[in-house]
Amino acid sequence: MRKIFITSFILLFLLTSCTRGNSATGKPKLTDRLIIEGIGIDYDNAAGEYAVTFQTLNTEASGKNGSGDEGSGIAQNFECRGGTVAEAVGRAIAQTGKKPLYGHNKIIIFGRSAAENGIYKVLDYFLKDYKFYINTAAAFAETTAAEILNAKLDGESMPAEVIEKILRSAEVNSKAPRTELYRFVSFSLEETSGAFLPVLRLISDEDEPEKKNIIVSGTAVFKKGIYAGGLTEGETRGFLWIAGRIDGGTVTVETENGGSKYAFNIKKAKPEVKINAGGEFPTIDISIKASVEMIESRGANKGLAFGDKEPAEDLTPLVKAAIENEAKSAAEKALKEYKTDIFRFGRRLYIKNPEAYRRLSGSWAEILPGIQINTNVAVEIL
Repeated sequence: MRKIFITSFILLFLLTSCTRGNSATGKPKLTDRLIIEGIGIDYDNAAGEYAVTFQTLNTEASGKNGSGDEGSGIAQNFECRGGTVAEAVGRAIAQTGKKPLYGHNKIIIFGRSAAENGIYKVLDYFLKDYKFYINTAAAFAETTAAEILNAKLDGESMPAEVIEKILRSAEVNSKAPRTELYRFVSFSLEETSGAFLPVLRLISDEDEPEKKNIIVSGTAVFKKGIYAGGLTEGETRGFLWIAGRIDGGTVTVETENGGSKYAFNIKKAKPEVKINAGGEFPTIDISIKASVEMIESRGANKGLAFGDKEPAEDLTPLVKAAIENEAKSAAEKALKEYKTDIFRFGRRLYIKNPEAYRRLSGSWAEILPGIQINTNVAVEIL
């Protein structure tokens, strides 16, 4: 009888443990965690505190394929504030009763105010949390990070995953440089280099002005972790020409007197950079080899007629001039106006001529405006 009782008790205990599931093992359920999809960081200068916007996965809605109710979308946003990012995260935990899970995070966005206040001040928290992936995509919001994450897509917040895909598309079209958090940190810590981020903008829909669309265009330039200014889309491509990060995109040229316009798809680009540091100010020679293919022509009585294989004039000089102008304008603005080396010329000098680097690196920011940039572009039209 005693054996029967013990056996029955053990079976009852095992059945109870199985039905209790995670609560018995102490393992948290997904609904007990804040599954972070995106993070936006802004700084309130008046209050002297950070406003951190979290986009989280709505685990209850995601399992129901959406209920159609207001606020029941897969992406849920909420904001917490604090004198530090750690304090804001602590308030998020206190507010929701859930601990953040960063493994699914797609993007971290810095608003202009946070960037102007210095990104170094907010990176420490994330870099010291071993659960935070530093290969997460990073971006700069022209206005506020909260505005980007709260942008509506079909009545719901645009998922961070969609924003991250928009960033990838912009990189392929050479409209903005994709930057992971670790790359931003690495460049910022180099003695002579400047860091950069792709720029996110919010624009109104042409057909429905109340709706907003997110675009990626241009580059935010940093000096010692502080926002220094921006590059336009054309200047950004100039930066990418020099940096060897052109993955595609289109070059458009126009003949004299407002004639025909021609669009060329960029097929290949390869830069070569040489630095001569013999004088007081270095001289940098930049050679760019580019292969392009015509994809469109437009203009009355000029250029290609339907079915023609070649234009009526040699367009190579026009394409060459367009690329040179983009490269020169990017170098002029970054080096002379912002005094920051996003091209990592100083790093190249360190590798090629360590002695010259030691002589110049201490005053690199003051030297940058005096650097002479020579560009030489060779274009092949396929």
